[in-house]
Amino acid sequence: MGIKKIYCFLITIIFLSCTSQDSIKSKIQGNWYLTYESVSDHYGEFFIDSNRICYYHEFKEKYECNGYIIKENKLYLKRKTKNDSLDYMGLISIKNNLLVIDNTDGGGKFSKQLLKPNLEDLIHQKIKLSVFYEGYTIRAANWEESKLKSLNQ
Repeated sequence: MGIKKIYCFLITIIFLSCTSQDSIKSKIQGNWYLTYESVSDHYGEFFIDSNRICYYHEFKEKYECNGYIIKENKLYLKRKTKNDSLDYMGLISIKNNLLVIDNTDGGGKFSKQLLKPNLEDLIHQKIKLSVFYEGYTIRAANWEESKLKSLNQ
């Protein structure tokens, strides 16, 4: 194989690898909530944009954002510490319109949160915390009810 063919082959592999990472990064952007089939006993919502993941802490009544990177379909959170460490969150994929994070703790499945008011609007200061919280508590109550129904079947 000539040097030009090897070079073209490597460029193609790099391009496909970058396209794959960009594709998953664009697919995970938006508002998400934990499905009741997941490991957690508590409802939760988060928002992902192109460079950060923001979680809403119900008991603290505030949200927190961390940067993230995706490398080989592995999600890492950038922690705001002195050494800016990366925490491995798990292998990510989109399956049947669900964001799936697989890790040793069982991971989680997340559905798109399409209802308003959402965390994205709160973060971009389009709504006040009280407006978001009202919608959040309704969604959390519906989630709890659905989870109980699924356990009783």
